[in-house]
Amino acid sequence: MLSASPNAILYDEFSVFKIHDQRVASSGLAFFSQRKIDSLTKRLGNPRLRQLVDSVEDLVRSRLSDQVKADPWRSRYRALEPVHISKDETQDFIQHYFIDVHPVFPFLDQVEFRQRALETSLPYVSDTDPQYIALYYAILALGCQQSGGGSFDAGEGKAWELFRMAISHVTDVHRIGDSLMTLQALTAMAIFTMNTASMQMDQSLLAEMTRMALALRYHKSMTLGENPATCQRTFWVVYHLEKQYSFQARRSSAIADYDIGCPIPSVPDSQFGDYNWFWSSIRFSRLLSIAYESVFSTTASTRSAASQLASVGQVRNLLEQWRQSIPEDFRPGEPLRRVRFTDDKTKQVALLTHCYHHHLTIALERAVLFLNEDGEARLASSRNLLHAARAIIELTRYIDVEPHTPIYILGILPSSALFILFDFVVHNPSHPATRGNLTLLDIASGHFSILEHSSSGSIPGNCLSEFAHIARQYVRDFSSRPGEASRAAAAAGEDRQPGIHSGTSHGASHSGSQENRQELCSNELNTTSAQTGVDGGDGWNTLEPLYYPVTDDFLDWMDMQSISDTEVRMLFSSAFPS
Repeated sequence: MLSASPNAILYDEFSVFKIHDQRVASSGLAFFSQRKIDSLTKRLGNPRLRQLVDSVEDLVRSRLSDQVKADPWRSRYRALEPVHISKDETQDFIQHYFIDVHPVFPFLDQVEFRQRALETSLPYVSDTDPQYIALYYAILALGCQQSGGGSFDAGEGKAWELFRMAISHVTDVHRIGDSLMTLQALTAMAIFTMNTASMQMDQSLLAEMTRMALALRYHKSMTLGENPATCQRTFWVVYHLEKQYSFQARRSSAIADYDIGCPIPSVPDSQFGDYNWFWSSIRFSRLLSIAYESVFSTTASTRSAASQLASVGQVRNLLEQWRQSIPEDFRPGEPLRRVRFTDDKTKQVALLTHCYHHHLTIALERAVLFLNEDGEARLASSRNLLHAARAIIELTRYIDVEPHTPIYILGILPSSALFILFDFVVHNPSHPATRGNLTLLDIASGHFSILEHSSSGSIPGNCLSEFAHIARQYVRDFSSRPGEASRAAAAAGEDRQPGIHSGTSHGASHSGSQENRQELCSNELNTTSAQTGVDGGDGWNTLEPLYYPVTDDFLDWMDMQSISDTEVRMLFSSAFPS
């Protein structure tokens, strides 16, 4: 089987931010191989990038070490005094949960939970029902976080105390065995761990809730006396969360799509006008499975370039069909308008929808850039890649820099977009679009500075802001030196080396007739302006090709689908209290 592509390189090694020159790292944001650092340092003409990458590398290693020393599951969390909250606070937290969280992840029966919650009085909850206690505290933690009781730091804030009470009952829950309520408790906890304060627990919780959903055979629509609609909703929320995490972590899903017989129920709470978010999120999660299996899996990497490109084309078509199925107010590719955000849940659904689309677009376009030798196709992919990065940065104006915002939206995707824009600017310093790209880098820099300020320094966003400063200084120096443009063009030509699947120079990426190139760019620009919301004044609406580096170490970039694996995730996480 492996003989189908003798050049395929199959690696899955741990790395931190920097990666080996010839290996695909475990994280798509471990961008900087030694070769890439050397190349960019030579182009920049100073060691600032090398120093920055080294400092970020040291910071991430330190945070990883802190996580190893602090075990969030340690048994001391078991002996806890109940959290004292008033009846009014309890009702407020539950109300916030069902207003802001439930429509996005609708796995609970709202009427049933509210009715039982009225009969529950903290801190005098009986220990005779640990499954319910775990669920109850997890829901209160989510609601408390939404109402302003969260924190960027683990161990701080009332929401964390409530969450810690929930996880303290996990051992008791496991002793009792699998059940719908246990699965719902784990699901609520997994949703809570999407934030910065407890994200290092998400993998364990996701793995356990996935195992339990399959063990209960909810994927087969086996309910065993439970409410069928509730079981179905719970399974599909688990499906959504698991598929998203698996794709981001560059691994195959534990849920086999060919073995699912669970119907998708009607969920009015997840209907946003004409937009059926519940159905749309499930459909996109299925698309991620198809994309991983056909384009990014180990088996896919052993196939010929032509076969892989055909798979990319199929996934692209499915992605476009999904995009077109979304009402215009929420559709990726259409500019978001703040006036459409009537509440927090609507904004989160809109942001998730756009981020999901841009995430998969980035992964697919990187694959095309690596695999395709056709100049026009590579030009289109370069523009699509830049376009997705710009669109992500444009979204940061709508992102609430709050503890309850998922780190996927708050930090991981914006940092990915920042790296892409940085590379484009450094390799295209005189391109008309560079001015606009520098502006967007400044916007990203501001976002990360606000994140560091809002977290009181626990999230080191300013280190990412330094990339924007380096890029702007390089363009300024480049413009002031005579003859620099011709030398840069020559350097770009040196960079265009054959890729793994190519027998010819990737320098041909800008080949083809001017007429064809003009038609291609015109078509691209019709959608680009609408998607980024940036007008032609920044040089985006130009026929001049964009150069994007494709060298032997482009293997470093092929792993883009793992957009939130260990390294960059740790940059945005908070250490558990020891």
